[in-house]
Amino acid sequence: MWRFVSSLINVMIWPGVVIAQLPSAPRLSTNVMPQQPTITVLPANAPSTTQIRPALPGSPSAVPATLPPEITESLVHFEPTSVEVRQDRRHWQLWTGKSMLKDFGERGDQAWEARKLIVNMNLTEHGAIGTPEPVMEYWLSHGQSPPLMNVSYNMIPFDAPSLRVESTKGEYWVRDDQKQIFNFGMHAADAQRALAILRKYEFNEIGFIGAPNPAMTYLIHDPRFQSTLSSRKSNRDLRLQTLPQQSPNNALVLPKLGTVGSRLSFDPMRLDIHKNGDGWHLVSGIHDLGNTGVDELNARSVMHIAQHYPFTEFCRIGASDFGFYLSRNQAPRGVPVGVNHVSFNPQELKVQQNGDQWRLVNSQQTVAEGNGPIADAKLALQTIQYYQFNALCDAGSFHFLARDR
Repeated sequence: MWRFVSSLINVMIWPGVVIAQLPSAPRLSTNVMPQQPTITVLPANAPSTTQIRPALPGSPSAVPATLPPEITESLVHFEPTSVEVRQDRRHWQLWTGKSMLKDFGERGDQAWEARKLIVNMNLTEHGAIGTPEPVMEYWLSHGQSPPLMNVSYNMIPFDAPSLRVESTKGEYWVRDDQKQIFNFGMHAADAQRALAILRKYEFNEIGFIGAPNPAMTYLIHDPRFQSTLSSRKSNRDLRLQTLPQQSPNNALVLPKLGTVGSRLSFDPMRLDIHKNGDGWHLVSGIHDLGNTGVDELNARSVMHIAQHYPFTEFCRIGASDFGFYLSRNQAPRGVPVGVNHVSFNPQELKVQQNGDQWRLVNSQQTVAEGNGPIADAKLALQTIQYYQFNALCDAGSFHFLARDR
């Protein structure tokens, strides 16, 4: 009798166990045309050391402090279980409803890893700081630092009490006594804002998805590592580390001028076009290289022009939104057939300032314009003269500088 009851129990229980262990199929939606991806430029180097450790379950998160009145946060709120991985052409992206959280380019495995982390850590908010592209991103769980998890993640601790902003060769870094953590280029305000956010949530560890080039970073507060880091501060033999980040902000340094801006290198053979709400954009991987207008045929023509030169770098001056393209560290030479252009003498350009806007003009022709202080306008003028640009080219809605001789 008991043997019969035992067999009956096994028949009733084990099928349910087997069903519960079956992996659920990933949901992949391609029906929604995404808006312009959030662009992330990947660094070239990985950190020299990482620590893999099991986090403690149930550890309390840091209670957020109050930000200075001049600092504001811009957060995207979402439910972690609503986050989906979707594919648009060759791009793998994280979406929540009709909003895109993040673009991972062609790295679908990292997109799925990010979704798993969001669910496991119960992340509900996302913020990012950086101009023009995110340098520091952070994720919160119901308005607080994400909780420690009972799983192993690659994390690098940093010394929160010694965090500060330092300027090195014209670039503004957020760093501690031993590590350069975030490079905001020439954007000092972004660096100060990032420092205030780090202090508010008492972040003291940074994690990465993707190696050696991380596609995503996240920050947590772990009270266990503070005493260990404090004891290391007296060790003068430790070398200064530079951590990888999403936007490398490589400096544009010119002879006699020093650091005048930032430069982004890209592979012209990986150029493509991507549709956004405001039209088609020229992209290389996840790097947005500019708006080409609403006509797809014109966008493809721009892509062919960029490959013809070829464009290999995009440079941005100072903290402004003015930028230009280079071809192997030189001005693009010649003007393709069918591209309208206006010639100018770079030595005759003048600076005009109107509030926060500036222009470089040749007689009545505006050659370049941007926002910010007049110092950026002067840097733009000196840079144009250094590369000897003398032609403003117009390929539909896509404008660029070149040398016509």
